[in-house]
Amino acid sequence: MRNMIALRKLFRVFGRDTLEFLNPSNRKVLAYLRRYEEQQVLCVADLSRFAQPVDLELPPELEDATPVEMLGYVDFPPIGKQPYRLTLGPYGFLWLELHPQPKQADAAASQFESSPVAADSWEGLLEGAGRCRLESVLLPDYLRTQEWPGGKARHLRTARISDWAALPETKSVLALVEVGYETGEPETHFFPLGLTFGKGADRVRETAPGAILSPAISRDGPGFLYDAAGDERTAAALLSLVGHAQQAPARKGSIRGAAGTQFEAVRGSAETPLAVVRHGAAEQSDTLVFYSDRLVLKLFRRQQPGPNPDCEMRRYLTEQVRFEGIPPFAGAIEYVPRMASRRRWRCCKALWQTRETAGH
Repeated sequence: MRNMIALRKLFRVFGRDTLEFLNPSNRKVLAYLRRYEEQQVLCVADLSRFAQPVDLELPPELEDATPVEMLGYVDFPPIGKQPYRLTLGPYGFLWLELHPQPKQADAAASQFESSPVAADSWEGLLEGAGRCRLESVLLPDYLRTQEWPGGKARHLRTARISDWAALPETKSVLALVEVGYETGEPETHFFPLGLTFGKGADRVRETAPGAILSPAISRDGPGFLYDAAGDERTAAALLSLVGHAQQAPARKGSIRGAAGTQFEAVRGSAETPLAVVRHGAAEQSDTLVFYSDRLVLKLFRRQQPGPNPDCEMRRYLTEQVRFEGIPPFAGAIEYVPRMASRRRWRCCKALWQTRETAGH
């Protein structure tokens, strides 16, 4: 109930602007649309004590939009030309936020056409002449197209790189970006950035155009600056950071990996490579990376000072209680600022073993 109240306060669309009732043929199902500025929500409720199917005739302008369930942030199939079919359990309901599909594709297309950033070095891009454009244009434009920023219900105003560290054995960096909004407090987000040129750039453009922030140019030729959270080399380096307890020095602190007591057992032989088989979005502020069928890396996009409860709980249940009802905790990565208090930020990432029977 607390989550629902907080969600309603976060999304002003529930109490502002228009309310449009739909007229499904199944009279036991209540359905309506709420719209406020750029926010659109489809609300559907089963008013009976039995499960009910429903076909919803939605307005034509919603075609190709992707409904996202607002409590669990689960993507539903895109809306097409045919009536949108749903099934609800007894007294069940759905709050579906509608995301226009062309938005991200249009943004990616505009990135292809924009002037390239000079990317001969990360220092020049993140601390030199390229930083102004990155913070004032590229990062805000990209963040507005993403699902994971925790403040997406607010209007993003600024994006500032507060710290960054080069990721060993890659052309990627791990950045902390402070995101400011028109109202409320700013938030800090974890943001892996990558540079790719030549064939690698062609592959990113074909497989992940929505991850591109801008064209880039360097001594290696033309390429792209992109969100490297889904990059295989970056994912492999993050796993190595945990397994070897490596440290990546940042400008104002350090990013450190720490293996749990069960890391070697759940990772298996170091001689066996683990393929990055897929990436997926979990909650609104997290991203998941899967390593074969053994490990899952959870990237906490939104960062907050202090121990991460998810890490603490899993570590305690794995290493202290030895509870076997959850996937074992394998390690974590954390950002430690170079300050007198040396407060640990909530883990950038938590790593645990996949377990098919547990649904992970």
